[in-house]
Amino acid sequence: MLSSEEAIIVIMGCSIVGFIWAIVNAIWISKIKLQAGIAPRDSYNKYRDDEEFNPIEAAKLNSLLEIASYIEKGAMSFLLEQYRYLGSFCVVMGFIIFFTVEDNLG
Repeated sequence: MLSSEEAIIVIMGCSIVGFIWAIVNAIWISKIKLQAGIAPRDSYNKYRDDEEFNPIEAAKLNSLLEIASYIEKGAMSFLLEQYRYLGSFCVVMGFIIFFTVEDNLG
């Protein structure tokens, strides 16, 4: 078992490595080029009135675009739900760690 000084060194080392990894990922993600502006909720509507398609292809395109908009809305609601659970977990675990680690280190 590690002494308290060794445990602090291991914890601080892991924290520093995690912080460096977060910075590397943030830099990597910031290099991804995004379109200027945020697409509106029904951003697929601009494809619906294309006159190049015959009526059958236009109907297929409309159904595909409708499905795509449902997938987009479902993905966003899933992500928001995941962020809510993750935020709650982080807050609870932060309190647990804050109030239990201090007694053992002092």
